Amino acid sequence: PGGGIRALGGLVRTRPSFIRFELRSVAYTASLGLAMPLLPLFYVRELGAPDEWIGIIGSAQSVGSVLGYLGAWRVSRRRGGLTILFPSMIAAATVPAVLSVVGWLPAVPVLALVAGASAAGTQLALFDQLVSRIPREHGVTFSSVDQTIQNVALIVAPSVGGLLAAAIGVRWSLVLVTLVGALAVTLFALDRRAERQARRDRKSTRLNSSH
Repeated sequence: PGGGIRALGGLVRTRPSFIRFELRSVAYTASLGLAMPLLPLFYVRELGAPDEWIGIIGSAQSVGSVLGYLGAWRVSRRRGGLTILFPSMIAAATVPAVLSVVGWLPAVPVLALVAGASAAGTQLALFDQLVSRIPREHGVTFSSVDQTIQNVALIVAPSVGGLLAAAIGVRWSLVLVTLVGALAVTLFALDRRAERQARRDRKSTRLNSSH
């Protein structure tokens, strides 16, 4: 088993772009995990939402997920997954902070719809980015590593979210969720900038060598 783990680690290290992607995507996944215990607490404790409204909010989020996936899939086919990555991630990061200041219950299903759509768009875009960073001959192996890392984040982050709610309150915890989501957006933006600069440098090198 030890040899297999070392071999897997050596294989992963041959793809630094995959490692950078995981470090960035796990921040986004952590923001989702942090929000899991906070949102039900916010609806019930802070807004006093009855069962009927909880159902409406859940339905709105589900509808948003379906619409977001369909819309993101069409856009990604035409313009690529990167086109929807940043708008979706920014929307997903912003919703918790907006919720934290909302005191009007009818506005919550609208925000839930946006949250569902943006989460679906982000997941589709992240999958597109993942596929572009792994070798085809080892696709199953790298996908398994990705799923393991993201699942660990989804196991740990909700517990942290519950502790935060007890320590600083639900509303401030939602603001912190937005900060973690904003960190993920920033990390992806920096990585995108570095990739563009690397392409420009390679192009400049080829032009110089041709002369």
